[in-house]
Amino acid sequence: RATLLVGSTSCYFLALSYLPMAETKAVSFVAPLLVTVLAVWLLKEKVGPARWVAVLVGFAGILLIIRPGSAMLQWPALLPIVSAMFYSLYQIMTRQIADTERPRTTLFYTGVVGFVWMSLAVPFFWKTPELIHLPLFIVLGSVAGFGHYMLIKALELENASVLSPLGYVQMLWVMLFGFLFF
Repeated sequence: RATLLVGSTSCYFLALSYLPMAETKAVSFVAPLLVTVLAVWLLKEKVGPARWVAVLVGFAGILLIIRPGSAMLQWPALLPIVSAMFYSLYQIMTRQIADTERPRTTLFYTGVVGFVWMSLAVPFFWKTPELIHLPLFIVLGSVAGFGHYMLIKALELENASVLSPLGYVQMLWVMLFGFLFF
């Protein structure tokens, strides 16, 4: 499970080295559609017409942003798709184990495995950070840890196919932050 999350993150950041951020994020929004399809297939969840419409409307928004036929039709565009697939499988597996594992345990093992995998890359990419950045690292780690805990807890309490379309709300935040900061 944690390896899927590391793979998702790695593919996403690699995609950012080739593609614009907005398009990379937009392509990665295929994840809610994938989670819904996988939840029906792997988790045997029932998905009604309203949820399918919500997922398809979100997917139509993605197509509007990435403009099929644009420069997004190149090999690096596969990276955010692979990232979304890994992330979708991560969510499905998190939902599968939610009945037998506590959220803190799940979060702990995800963090440990992610730490081990990402530590393997350190010798190749390490740059000593400046001490001034330490508060930012602490905030980033805290927010990310809390966010993952909330995702794990949500998947413990609700079906993946119900939660997945809510991921499209991120699109509004991405557009707002993109406008404000970039």
